[in-house]
Amino acid sequence: MNIDEPAAGCGWSQINIARDSVRGGIMKWIWRTVAAPSLLWLPVSAAAQPAPPLVAQQTILTAEGARRALAAAEKEATGKGLKLSIAVVDASGQLMAFQRMDDARLITVDVSIGKARTAAYLRSPSKVLEDMVNGGRTALVAIEGITPVQGAVPIIVDGLVVGAIGTSGASPAEDESVAKAGAAALSKTS
Repeated sequence: MNIDEPAAGCGWSQINIARDSVRGGIMKWIWRTVAAPSLLWLPVSAAAQPAPPLVAQQTILTAEGARRALAAAEKEATGKGLKLSIAVVDASGQLMAFQRMDDARLITVDVSIGKARTAAYLRSPSKVLEDMVNGGRTALVAIEGITPVQGAVPIIVDGLVVGAIGTSGASPAEDESVAKAGAAALSKTS
């Protein structure tokens, strides 16, 4: 008997049919037990999960709001006889309003802006970072763009940080009290 030829009474076509029916049976079993039920879950689980939003709305500090906070802080500083630089930044730390009062030292310009940015980045008073540095976390001074010095507070409207205000030129406590007066001007109007 030749190994390449089928046994007597059994042709190649019968062997192929038998092989195909076995393969077909296995494929049908896989489809019915594994593939089809898996496909049924895909649309259900995808439909159950809402798509994440692609854009969001947020409350932002306007130019008028920045000017109002600046004016309130300047009024407070003038009332106390202080000569300060006052900076107002938005929630991302970008400068929106600035005033260097007459006779305020030149260094107060950069310091007030740095304090305001720090409060915006932290979403808390800049004194928080100063206290951390004084408590031993000295590596924080190496972070670019922050000024760990008391004198800035976030501007909070309806529970949201929309910006920050920083002052420089007086004692740390006086700087902070003037910044708080500026921030309060927006908190009261919301």
